[in-house]
Amino acid sequence: MKLLILASLVLLLGQGPITGNPKLTIARGDANIPPFEFIGDGGVTGIHIKMVNAVAKKIGYDIVWERTEWKRALIKVKAGSADGVTYVSKTKEREEYIIFLRKNILSQTKYHLFTIKEEKVPPKSKKGAFDHKSKNYWKKWFDYSKDKFTKPKRVEESTIGMEMDLNWDLSSLTGYPIAVIKGFSYGDKFDSTSFDEKIYAKTFFDLKNAVVSGRAKIGIVDKARFISSFKKEIFFSRVKFSDYPIHESENYIGFGKDEKLKEVIIKFSDEMDKFKMSREYLDILKEFGLD
Repeated sequence: MKLLILASLVLLLGQGPITGNPKLTIARGDANIPPFEFIGDGGVTGIHIKMVNAVAKKIGYDIVWERTEWKRALIKVKAGSADGVTYVSKTKEREEYIIFLRKNILSQTKYHLFTIKEEKVPPKSKKGAFDHKSKNYWKKWFDYSKDKFTKPKRVEESTIGMEMDLNWDLSSLTGYPIAVIKGFSYGDKFDSTSFDEKIYAKTFFDLKNAVVSGRAKIGIVDKARFISSFKKEIFFSRVKFSDYPIHESENYIGFGKDEKLKEVIIKFSDEMDKFKMSREYLDILKEFGLD
């Protein structure tokens, strides 16, 4: 019995604060997206999380966070089992069941194409064994040692060939396998482009691995987040980005179209607008290195 009670308390503590305030259930994807939304030592945290928690508190609400697979997060809002969803961009399809207000923009993202340049090591000439009494022995030995212990110069070339330019129109790149996050929208132009093969990754890290391994020749990522996450990795020196973003999006907290939410949505969005002009908001950005 004691174990059952303890397990129930742990579950409740993991969902959000236990107070007498009314609750708003907010769904979010299960990907870790630092510095905006991720699982830290004390649970879910990040810029978006702290913004939403702070604004909700100011209007007398507590947030119950539901972490789930991204498509399911959208389904929950559409079905009314969650009041809202974070880190969501606006599309025509989503506008049918989610309310997007400019006051509720949490951050902005610039999506770039990227590929990995391949390292090629020139083959070394084969050196057979030779008799130390043979003519020019020491010269042969010196040449052999120099070849064996001197690191060969590496030649870099794009894994997708020199004929491909990431800055070309999307329609010219449709023949290359491209890695994307399952369920994400990268803008109407990209979403409506028919690629011969799309490799669907569950997480940001799976997407990176798909391109680094060569399964996909191109990927599409939030460039700032990619650099922040992988700039210290060995492979990063071989990353090539498109010069310009192929899509820029605002990341919202969007609410469902339940009539019962109408009043709280207005209160929340007005408070969020004021909050983004406050010292508290600047302190949150500073905490996560975006000041």
